[in-house]
Amino acid sequence: MPVVSPQLDPLEKPLLYTQFGMVSKLDMESLFLFGNLLLEQWVLVIHYVIGEKVTREIDFAKFMTRLQKEGDRGLLQPLWDNHYRDMLWLLYQIRNYRNIFIQHMRDPWQRGTSMLTYGDDFRLSSPAPLDWITEDEIEKEVRKIRYLAPQWAKSSEWYTRYPRQLLEVQFFYIDEIKELSQREEVWTVWKKLGGWTFSYDMIAFRLMRFLAGSILTMLDVIAKHPDKIHMGADPTSKP
Repeated sequence: MPVVSPQLDPLEKPLLYTQFGMVSKLDMESLFLFGNLLLEQWVLVIHYVIGEKVTREIDFAKFMTRLQKEGDRGLLQPLWDNHYRDMLWLLYQIRNYRNIFIQHMRDPWQRGTSMLTYGDDFRLSSPAPLDWITEDEIEKEVRKIRYLAPQWAKSSEWYTRYPRQLLEVQFFYIDEIKELSQREEVWTVWKKLGGWTFSYDMIAFRLMRFLAGSILTMLDVIAKHPDKIHMGADPTSKP
């Protein structure tokens, strides 16, 4: 929260809070935009390290589609084993959210922000307006995926009474859903109804934790399989 001087004209305080909200909203949208770019660059580095051809078609979403398939992941298996939950979470929370709700908006989302009076919590909000989707439709959509919610949320009277809050919990814990098809069920409902993001500090923390940890994992892969690492060179080429 901004520090408000006690000498400030009371009429100026609402303007200060409004300006703070606008600047914070811009900062958080930038986190989604540049966080996504960071993930795209990370994918290029991973391909370069393991000697796979880098093309313009490579991006984080396609890379995740590849890793989510069952079967031998080769040199990427340790990456998936150690970091799959962060990778899944970032796919939906940064990449997919950014596409639908920030950069390529096509629906009339009710965009805004929310924050706690005390603490660091600051979130973006993009719910569908009630004159576009009714409460009955919201309840119907969330009921279809209720079975995928954490047990503690399903047994809560609060989340039973407020389906939007239940959907928010499901989206936040989407990395705990094991099957790809089920994760897509949650995302399909989320991108239709919209909602509130995680706080910016948690999104930034998970992004940075993943990048730092995955670099260490890939360094270990390089150390264990130096003969298979081509650092971006065509393995058939000769010096």
